[in-house]
Amino acid sequence: MKSSIFLIVSFMIAAVVLAGCSSDNTNDPVSAGSSINKDNQLQVELSRVRAATAKYQNIDQAIQDNYADINLYVPHMGWHYLNSTVLDSTFDMEHPELLVYMDKPNGGLKLVAVEYAVPLDLSPQAPECPQLDMVQQSRWNIC
Repeated sequence: MKSSIFLIVSFMIAAVVLAGCSSDNTNDPVSAGSSINKDNQLQVELSRVRAATAKYQNIDQAIQDNYADINLYVPHMGWHYLNSTVLDSTFDMEHPELLVYMDKPNGGLKLVAVEYAVPLDLSPQAPECPQLDMVQQSRWNIC
């Protein structure tokens, strides 16, 4: 049972933005340069993720590359597709474990997010997750 429980770590822009809002002194040229470097690094990393996952705008390509519908729909988020062949303890930004799709108004699905996951039994310092109704009814722990 424990091996089927996963910790989902969402790649959330808000977290990156909050991390970038630290108490840097913007009047200090060194601190200001550091902020610019972080922003540049973020843009480079996001570009890498977008380039690596662009082909998954087509859901058929995602399915062909082993992403499977895990029957998990999160309101205001979307349908989750898991690639269990890349599910391990290694973070690889260009190979996300999950793709998230929203329904298009005229039919079909649109890729809206990527997520990274680590099985709890492979995570030596797994955090305590809050017990939510949705979590209790599924095999997922979402933190």
